[in-house]
Amino acid sequence: MSHKVPVFVFGALLWAALGGVAASEVATLQKTIDGKAAEAEQARTALANAEQALARLEAEQQALEAATDELAAERDAALAALQAQFERVVADPDTPLQAELQAYRAAAAAQARHGSTLTAQQEQIAAARTQLSALRTEAETAAIDLAKLRAGLDRARAQRLLRELSVDGEQRLTNAISCAMDETIADCMARGEQTARRVARNRFAQDMFAQVTEAEVVAKHQVAAGVEPQVVESTITDSGFRGQGEYFVTMTASLRTEATFTDACRLLGLSEAECQGELPPDRAAAAASPVPATPPPEVVDAPDDADPDAETVESAAAGEERYQLTVRSNVYYDEVFIDGVPYGSTKLDVMLPPGEYDIEVRKPGHTAYRERIELNGSRTLRAQLAELAEP
Repeated sequence: MSHKVPVFVFGALLWAALGGVAASEVATLQKTIDGKAAEAEQARTALANAEQALARLEAEQQALEAATDELAAERDAALAALQAQFERVVADPDTPLQAELQAYRAAAAAQARHGSTLTAQQEQIAAARTQLSALRTEAETAAIDLAKLRAGLDRARAQRLLRELSVDGEQRLTNAISCAMDETIADCMARGEQTARRVARNRFAQDMFAQVTEAEVVAKHQVAAGVEPQVVESTITDSGFRGQGEYFVTMTASLRTEATFTDACRLLGLSEAECQGELPPDRAAAAASPVPATPPPEVVDAPDDADPDAETVESAAAGEERYQLTVRSNVYYDEVFIDGVPYGSTKLDVMLPPGEYDIEVRKPGHTAYRERIELNGSRTLRAQLAELAEP
């Protein structure tokens, strides 16, 4: 059984000039990434704020829509009271009508103002959705750009490490072994020389890996990567037996590491895709299919002449193409609804964007007129309401 003694290693690794190390490239990329990361964070914050703002507007819209039926009921009641009082006037011309007329005008004006507020809210929501779509695209673009930069950084890191590993060097050392009792002199000498070469490789590798830029990262993957230097040439300058069966070798060894790009990737713990600078699957899919802009919802105009007291709101969509819709009917004190929004009594003239609309004309005690139209030019509707038979 052989007996081993401590190994004594002398000399140092003589590094060849690396040349072209990508340290500046990696630093520049990292600086760019830091700036892009800050930009992406700002985009995410702006997107989150816009989403909250839109949620608030939509909640307000729901509250306004909930009040629509109540205001319509109040107007219907005022209209029914006015109609009943008008019939009394027909029977007795001296019957006062002003109070019922004022009540109806007030209810109609309140409903018109509500419609204007509803329209303004819809326009705000449309603008908010357009802004949200732009911010979502901006945030996704920033995230994709950041992912591309980080992928490029991984590749640059691997290229830098490959350059750092592509070195030639020299080791000078003295190593001693103990010859085994059953070992011949020739075998002991051969083993001593072989052991000296192995020690030279280990020392060369230790010094080499200690001097790379990402030494701590490389140390975690060094064994699995299996990158080892090779002895190109070795010269024994002194050797001999001493003491109780010790054989020493003083050697000068020239060594070289021939790592591959894949080796560098493994030493950094990078996958093949990361090392090639490829985007992660989710970012790659997003980059191939940019986020589409969300079209704003159709906005309904407020009635312009439902009542003299009604307020009007100009459309925020400046320059938008619109057509005039005129609604007439065969009765008085009716009420026109466009897509469920009250627009006042006929005769009604309103400017609307092109598109499809549900038109309804109502009057208590009469059948309702309903029609769905495609508005692609100015047009006139003439509603016919038949009086319901008394029960």
